[in-house]
Amino acid sequence: MRMQDVPVLVVGGGPVGLSTGMFLAHWGIRPLVVEKRDSVSAVPRASTSLRTLEVFRAMGLGPVLEEAGWEGGTPMRWVFKSRGIGGTSRPGGLPARFAGLLETCSPVDPRLTLTHDQVQRLALDELRRRGGDIRFGTRLVGLTPEADHVRVRLVDTATGAQWEVTAGYVIGADGANSDVRGQLGITVPDRAAITRLNTAFFRADLGPALRERGTHLCFVRNKRVRATLKSKNGRDQWSSHIMDLPREARRPDRAVRRQDPRTAPGRDRR
Repeated sequence: MRMQDVPVLVVGGGPVGLSTGMFLAHWGIRPLVVEKRDSVSAVPRASTSLRTLEVFRAMGLGPVLEEAGWEGGTPMRWVFKSRGIGGTSRPGGLPARFAGLLETCSPVDPRLTLTHDQVQRLALDELRRRGGDIRFGTRLVGLTPEADHVRVRLVDTATGAQWEVTAGYVIGADGANSDVRGQLGITVPDRAAITRLNTAFFRADLGPALRERGTHLCFVRNKRVRATLKSKNGRDQWSSHIMDLPREARRPDRAVRRQDPRTAPGRDRR
């Protein structure tokens, strides 16, 4: 079994793991980042917070952010509707005096938005440019803390080949089903599903929906659907999180009827 020594091993190549590796490389520490998947995500899941953009900007990435991002709605502003397009509308958001502070509290435009996959690609490029290393298709299968280091066993998910890494530090950034946490016996007590969300990512021309609502986040609620409708690029890319109706969620003995994602942006069928 081959051996490798690194100052820091980051387990998980999502936005958190890649950003952590990028920050370490920026400060002269060359990390190894490992990710069990074969590549970064191709799906635009979550969006950035203002603080994330501030930290990236502090590393000199302001122009890169502005080129990659797009102008979303005012932060913490949303709208409730009976259907995604048209229908009755009820806006929500911060009180006016707090909303006003967002306009001047940061050097970053509060409307600047990047998605999950954009942050990953940006952080990956910067990690490599600054001398960090990343291995996709690599999973942690063993972890042993020692007095002054950590011994880790990794496996290539395609070939099954294993090797050992000795690291000064190990950072677990591998999500809810963390291999690092599992190896250390760290549990998440009292975690239970309260409902089921069905997520759809799609492309569609929804016309003036963003201008009409004044925000890129919409909550849709009617007798058939409880869902979100969120823009992912300010134009034609969208996501929708569709909640199973409460009466179905309370009946685990029954097969849960999936709501059709097409009903969220469409008309309210009463």
